[in-house]
Amino acid sequence: MCFQKPTNRHQLTLIFKKTMNKNPLIEVLGDKFQVNIDTVEFSVSDVHVPSLGVTKMTTTSPDGEALAMSTNRKPIAGAHQRHPLQVRYRQLREHFGKNGVLFVEGSLFGFRYGQNVHTSARLRSGCVAALRRIRDQIGFTTTTEVWERWKGGDIELYRVDLAVNFDLGSESAVRALIKRLAHQLIGRNTNCHAYDGYVSLAPQRARKYCVAGYAKGPQLRSKLNRSKSDLNFARLVSECQSLLRVEVRLRRPELKKLGLSRAMDWTPERARDVFRQYVAKLPALNVTSGPVSEDEFNAIPPKLRSVFFLHKLGADLASIFPARTLARYRAKFRILGIDIACPNLESAPLNASLSLHPVRTPKWLIDAGMAPPKVRRMAPSTTKA
Repeated sequence: MCFQKPTNRHQLTLIFKKTMNKNPLIEVLGDKFQVNIDTVEFSVSDVHVPSLGVTKMTTTSPDGEALAMSTNRKPIAGAHQRHPLQVRYRQLREHFGKNGVLFVEGSLFGFRYGQNVHTSARLRSGCVAALRRIRDQIGFTTTTEVWERWKGGDIELYRVDLAVNFDLGSESAVRALIKRLAHQLIGRNTNCHAYDGYVSLAPQRARKYCVAGYAKGPQLRSKLNRSKSDLNFARLVSECQSLLRVEVRLRRPELKKLGLSRAMDWTPERARDVFRQYVAKLPALNVTSGPVSEDEFNAIPPKLRSVFFLHKLGADLASIFPARTLARYRAKFRILGIDIACPNLESAPLNASLSLHPVRTPKWLIDAGMAPPKVRRMAPSTTKA
């Protein structure tokens, strides 16, 4: 076998990146992909709730002083008896007998339409619509001025889940990609959760944020038995069998860090930017597999080939090289697009990027009233004064 030696480091990097698996999630997003807002936790103030019909709880100080009073959560049933919202009411000590704070948690659009697969990126309108439904259910009262503030986005956010659906063509392709991501996260000793059909990057136990990917089809199938008579839902489940669902789950500290802790801060464009930013944290690059190929051999500098061979053979590099030496090797390989901290796969993973693409809401689902209608931007007026 005759190997050709590349001429410089730039050529080395370009050659090797062509031979490596790229991050298909980032490459196929484009500019106007659909972001689906799922679970949201928010609160609104200046609300009076007569009674939620559940047990009340009073928080006291060691001296017995009442600090706050709140109720346990009350579920508000959603459309088709799916995706209920959890509601609780709280009054501060200094506000006893006056208006308090209403907390809401759940899938806003799932609550409204009976499914959370295809929703909308319009967070503010989702919150306001949910508040109207809750008002009709529990009879809370507030002033017209407060309602106008809510419509303007004066709503505090504690959690926002952003999701994008990717069609990989088959459920087996979805599971293969999830398995590959789990292999990399575990191989890097990253804080993560992984089990059959699910993987998530969860730094600091997901106290600030989490990036998860899972097979949407099996999850929906488990709910189908309770909705056999709903033909539209059955059709939706059938069409979701090849979907990979990728979710970015942001908690209160991360929302504050991003300057997105209120509903008025969110737009569909901002939601897309945030999704790109956090999905890029998934290590979907740098997957090596199988024996050393000719292209890989030519792309590796001679001084690094012995280390690369050991990595390909599955050797424990930490037991062979001192910590500083291994750190230096890892830095050099990162320039070439390789992470030798992640074990080599025995066989090449399924190339899901051949069929991977983000999906939009099917028209039939909108026509059936089970998804938000598309919002068309008004063209600028050309009428002359």
